[in-house]
Amino acid sequence: MAKYLGGEAENDRRRAALNPIRALYHTQRWRELRWQVLLEAHFRCARCGRGHPTLTPACDALAPLGRLSSVKGKAPDHVADHITPHRGSEALFWDRSNLQCLCAACHNGAKQRAEQRDRPVPGDPGR
Repeated sequence: MAKYLGGEAENDRRRAALNPIRALYHTQRWRELRWQVLLEAHFRCARCGRGHPTLTPACDALAPLGRLSSVKGKAPDHVADHITPHRGSEALFWDRSNLQCLCAACHNGAKQRAEQRDRPVPGDPGR
C-alpha cells in the first residue's frame, strides 16, 4: 500500500493551484469576516442548532449586548459557510448575506454532498 505523502498544507497548496480563489481563505479579511459571522450567530449552527462546546448560556446572554466579541481563539468546530456556493465569484465569496454559521459536521456532511451534486440542501435555512 502506498504511503500518503504530504499533508493538509500540501493539499491546500494543490487545491489553491487549481482554484486561485481558495487563497482568499488565508487572508486577514476572510478571518475577520468569518469571525464576525460566527459571533453574530453566537457560534450556533444554522442547520442543527449545535452550539460551541465551550460557550455557556451566560455567553448567549452577552451576545445581544455585543459583548460576545470578548471570546477569543479559534472555533474549528464551526464554519462560516457560503449559502450559495461562490464557485469562484469574488462577489459571492465576500457577500456577508451569503454566509451562515454551520457546525463542522453539518458543513462537511450533507451540505458538501449536496453542493457537489449542485442541489439545494434539505432543511438548510439559506437560500
